[in-house]
Amino acid sequence: MKTAFLLPLFASLLTAQTGPVVPELASFDQAISRLIAKYQIPGAALSIAKDGRLVYARGFGLADRETHEPAQPDSLFRIASVSKPLTAIGVLKLVEDGKVTLDTRVLSFIGRRATADPRWNDITVRHLLQHSGGLDIEFWEFDPSFPDRATLEALGANLPPSRGDVLRFVLENLPLAFAPGTAYAYSNVGYMFLTEVIEKASGQAYETYMREKIFAPLGIARMRVAGSLLTERLPGEVRYWDKGRVDAPIFPGLPAAVEMPYGTFNIRIWESGGGWLATMPDLVRFLTAFDGTANPLLRPETVRLIAQRPTFVPATATSWQGLGFAIDRTPAGERWSHDGAVQGTVAWMARGENGISLAIAANHLPDNEVLLAFFEEFQTSLANAALSVTRWPAGNTFATYFPGRAPRLADAGVVNAATVRQGPVAAGSIVRLFGLNLERGSVRVNGAIADTLWTDAGDPYVRVPLSARGPTQFQVDRDGQTSNVVTVAVEPAAPGLFTLSRNGYGQAAALNQDLSLNSPAGPAPAGSIVVLYGTGIDRPAVTVGGLPAEVLYSGPAPGLPAGISQLNLRLPTTLPAGDLPVLIRSGELGSLNGVTIAVR
Repeated sequence: MKTAFLLPLFASLLTAQTGPVVPELASFDQAISRLIAKYQIPGAALSIAKDGRLVYARGFGLADRETHEPAQPDSLFRIASVSKPLTAIGVLKLVEDGKVTLDTRVLSFIGRRATADPRWNDITVRHLLQHSGGLDIEFWEFDPSFPDRATLEALGANLPPSRGDVLRFVLENLPLAFAPGTAYAYSNVGYMFLTEVIEKASGQAYETYMREKIFAPLGIARMRVAGSLLTERLPGEVRYWDKGRVDAPIFPGLPAAVEMPYGTFNIRIWESGGGWLATMPDLVRFLTAFDGTANPLLRPETVRLIAQRPTFVPATATSWQGLGFAIDRTPAGERWSHDGAVQGTVAWMARGENGISLAIAANHLPDNEVLLAFFEEFQTSLANAALSVTRWPAGNTFATYFPGRAPRLADAGVVNAATVRQGPVAAGSIVRLFGLNLERGSVRVNGAIADTLWTDAGDPYVRVPLSARGPTQFQVDRDGQTSNVVTVAVEPAAPGLFTLSRNGYGQAAALNQDLSLNSPAGPAPAGSIVVLYGTGIDRPAVTVGGLPAEVLYSGPAPGLPAGISQLNLRLPTTLPAGDLPVLIRSGELGSLNGVTIAVR
């Protein structure tokens, strides 16, 4: 009976939509809702621009299946290979600045040497951008950018592998499939070389260069190179799902098997070819930079290079790989696009036809046997949705997501400071606010100034007033400008435990009985006392490893800011050794899964 009651509730969560309703574009709502249900995708976000104006930004379904956090219009997603055209523009900016040319030979420029095939020395920047360098994973029969643990251990390589490990391996061991510039073969490794081209030409780290020279001029501030582990999940980032599948990690210190999206590959080595986190408004803002003539990044003559046909492509072809973008010439016009896919995420962005630019991402990659059908269906569905529009909405909501110097809270930008996840918060607890331009701002809670306890990475941490109850409004004032309002439910208790990762996952911020830091290298004996720290806790019941733990003290943490609670626990004497889950229940609400302490 209870299951029958809950099924409609769960179905409604999966089809939940966030962001302003746009009646003229209801066809897109219907298309995405149908697709995520059909392909068992927890959540997605879609943004659309028409003639350079942002006219649609919505979230669908769940950002996190476990906590039922809704996906927001500005949720952060891994975008996988949609990173490649971003990098291509970074390279073209350096070409414009005279730091490198499209015909620069890559290996001599970055100071690397090939022994597997002399033709490696002929590869140019242009070849890598067009995937025509001869780096062919079908010829090699594997993709060196995705080494598994067994391969790495056989090679004696680092765990996790570095970019240098991968590039040295291919240069020393893998011949090219064809002479550079004579054919097409998609390559992730080619973009790993382009990371080094950008770093050598710019004199900056790749991520720093892209954020400062490409994204900042467009007002894009939240994009980052993603982390590979759950403990690196950022505020506002979705949680990736791969139907519970697990594999051996390529990172040391992890369990023998981990969820596929978290630790079975090293996103950091992909950087330029598959590493970015972005919101969908970020990607559409990037695409619309190339509409019209007022491009803040590149001159018109440089932009024209993007869609040039490679010399080996027949003159009759209507599709080819340009510089970073896939190019399609259709009766409706020229389209630039790129898709991306890796365990736990799928993304696509496109611009050009009929003045429409769009970006979409989801937190699940459909199974291989249906993946091709999925890509074809969702691109067709979006095209049909666009064709069904009889009147495009007026206005432009880019300023909502790119406020210049004004403060802006992310759409779900008020979270429990310990868990860093959406949901109710407690009166008297500490919350973290995240978004844009929040540093040195004044936080208002229901209109009254709240004391900022500290800031971290520009995000203010404040205490929720003890008097707050029910829907409570948060906003930020800065330099005479006021942010949007984010409303959060305030409850008597909403427990969360602080972790060493500072994002609510992994090792708890805990002390052993001798006041040493609890960790896998310094575990607590079963039956001993441990000290944990949290917020939003009231009269807790605690379990460790599924067994009740005796609460010796629960109250304010001496010497720490008000709102931080201290819990002194006596561990059960029968606990097994290992990293064991800790769960707290306060009233109607419990802490979230994913926090552990080490026991011996």
